[in-house]
Amino acid sequence: MADPIRTAADLIAREFGVRTRSRVSAPGFQAGLAVSVGARQAPNRLSVAFINLSLNVIYLAPGSDPSATHGFRLGPSGGALSFWWREDTHLVAAEWRIIATGANSDILVVETLILDPREA
Repeated sequence: MADPIRTAADLIAREFGVRTRSRVSAPGFQAGLAVSVGARQAPNRLSVAFINLSLNVIYLAPGSDPSATHGFRLGPSGGALSFWWREDTHLVAAEWRIIATGANSDILVVETLILDPREA
């Protein structure tokens, strides 16, 4: 008989066959006028979401420098983009670089990661 499901983590583990955890960027995480890393490469990442909390436009691109003519555009005040491994395959695990049209542009990054078996 299967282990009983008591928590959302149990249900997720049964669905995916692995234990997972969420990771949220630190408060005050920002994009600026120079390209920076929004999310490091993570082969154990199942999903990632980027939410623009600033009044500026933010651009992001996987594995290369983003700009107004290259990458994805996140509109001000809530523009969002998310990737899920089942639909977006390897894009989920890529390093994501970011840049903004203004300094100190707050951005929220939320990831779901497969736990190392030693962490489960």
